[in-house]
Amino acid sequence: MKTKSWFVFAISYLLIDYIRPQDQITFLKYLRPGLVLTVILILFILINIMKIKNLYNNQLLLTVMFIFLLIMLVPFAKNHRYAFNTVVSMAQIIPFFMSCVICVNSIERLKKFILWLVIFMVFQAIHVISHNGTGSSGIFRDENDVSLYVNTWLPFCYVFMILEKKLIKKILFGLFIILGIGANIASFSRGGFLGLLAMIIVICIASRKKMASLIGVGGMIVIMILFANELYWNEMRTATNTEDGTGRVRIESWKSGYAMFLDNPLGVGGNNFQVRFEEYQTQWFKRGMYGRVSHSLWFTLLPELGILGVMIYLLIIKCNTGDLIKIKGISKQLAPEKSILLNYMVTAFFASLAGFFVSATFLSVLYYSHYWYLTALIAATAKISKECLEIEKKTTNKNVETMMPD
Repeated sequence: MKTKSWFVFAISYLLIDYIRPQDQITFLKYLRPGLVLTVILILFILINIMKIKNLYNNQLLLTVMFIFLLIMLVPFAKNHRYAFNTVVSMAQIIPFFMSCVICVNSIERLKKFILWLVIFMVFQAIHVISHNGTGSSGIFRDENDVSLYVNTWLPFCYVFMILEKKLIKKILFGLFIILGIGANIASFSRGGFLGLLAMIIVICIASRKKMASLIGVGGMIVIMILFANELYWNEMRTATNTEDGTGRVRIESWKSGYAMFLDNPLGVGGNNFQVRFEEYQTQWFKRGMYGRVSHSLWFTLLPELGILGVMIYLLIIKCNTGDLIKIKGISKQLAPEKSILLNYMVTAFFASLAGFFVSATFLSVLYYSHYWYLTALIAATAKISKECLEIEKKTTNKNVETMMPD
């Protein structure tokens, strides 16, 4: 099945989501490019549905279950519109998810796809550095949100830098790493800083070439020391302060979220934490704090989707980590070039997950697209690794049969 055009449209979807040219060019906004591309991806799926092989995977099934749970909670939500809009935004991820698994069907396409994600990340990083810590538009206008986004895709810059053989390309990806770290510093995000540290630690632990990874990580630390001023380090030192400031606000919000969950163990519905907050806010807050979010992925998940939502989400995490471990095992049976690339990709995925979840612990980002895109890519990579193994086994068997005497 030819998927070249489909692949291009999938990357275009990412462009619209992450670069958002429609926010800068007025007439594009009226064309609704995100909706148009979603419809195009759906049409591709419908036209080719009978030709598609090995599309379904545990992550896709669980993501559909996650959305179905959101649908089931709409009638019970206090604000039906918020709950319904959450369903719509999450449902738009499914066509891209399926397209990613179908179109990212080779190691070459995997590299190309992730390269585009890196380029989009670099665009936002440059914008953050040149615009006082904020991204271009949408969610990226928030310093914490944009630092989480950078942490999600920054590990792949490291992988490309290690794998590239040409010096000029190594230097280019090294520059991308500097820009990513620079964006993190410019954002002054404490959650972003902790996510960056988590990412660095995972790279150190998981990398095959310990000496190369230590040198690379050492370089990252040197960059941080050189570019971060005293004001930045003073801000980062307050990350563990839970007695006052934003640290105390988060703790009190999490207490309120837990109380909301205890009262509503099956969930209050998508984006209804903010609607119900004033009912459960602690005495530390002023009264009538309608609209306050939880400032944590976990304390958004727990009260909004309840026990079932937590179980589904944890199962998605389990499937992702399980797939990455399987990919690492399969890579040992492949030719050296593929083996090395897949091993480093596994390291990057683990580092990306660490950076995302550590940063997300302090942000209300449950419905942001980054983790769901990452999940789709992990599922696609698992599928690619299995197909590579099948091809190598067939090639080996054919060679053995050729060598056997008649």
